[in-house]
Amino acid sequence: MILKEDPPGIYRLESFGKGVVAGFHSRIFDHSKRTEFLSGLGLIADNLVMVRQVHGSTIVVAERPDQELLETPADGLITKVPGLVLGIRTADCVPVFFWDPAQKVAGIAHGGWKSVKDGIIAQMLKIFEKRCGTQMEDLRVAIGPSIRQCCYEVGKEFLGYFPGFYHGKGADKGNLDLAGVIKSRLSKRGIPGSHIHDTGLCTVCENKKFFSYRMENRTPERILSVISICPC
Repeated sequence: MILKEDPPGIYRLESFGKGVVAGFHSRIFDHSKRTEFLSGLGLIADNLVMVRQVHGSTIVVAERPDQELLETPADGLITKVPGLVLGIRTADCVPVFFWDPAQKVAGIAHGGWKSVKDGIIAQMLKIFEKRCGTQMEDLRVAIGPSIRQCCYEVGKEFLGYFPGFYHGKGADKGNLDLAGVIKSRLSKRGIPGSHIHDTGLCTVCENKKFFSYRMENRTPERILSVISICPC
């Protein structure tokens, strides 16, 4: 099983196995109910760490809860600290969860098209490998709810950004498979396909369940995706 909804509106990623808690919520939980969501996963809200997301490729290595990080421009987080809760916010962009059970390192990335184009996946893997000692064959990755190829219409310039993942449907428009781009880049770095799990959830098709920036006229609400290493 990749995903389990328990309790209602709280989705747990089951593919990582023991040692880590990872998940996200439905639109039942707006930003005012963040503590309730985290509690539902068995996590402590005071341990939540987030950054000021800017659609770039900067990754922060977090060691403790730090409110100042909310003003730090970045789009990914990594930690070795049990109990620390890494969080990113999305409403069509791709939340990407990382877990190395061998070195006990967790990470999460905000995969918007600009971030992916600028190399956030490569940067995340580089830090796992160089600073944390991760072997790529040990790494587990999961992809959360995001806008999918079926609904992600973009301009023809994206053909140059993501060749092979832009599917034209006219002279000037096409659809982008951003989750496919991410999975391809993970595979090319040596992560086994059996270690890459995709929820397959589309925030546009499933807008009754999840917030969507496009569908809701730039809604300020976001899905909070989190990952936390279980304390020993």
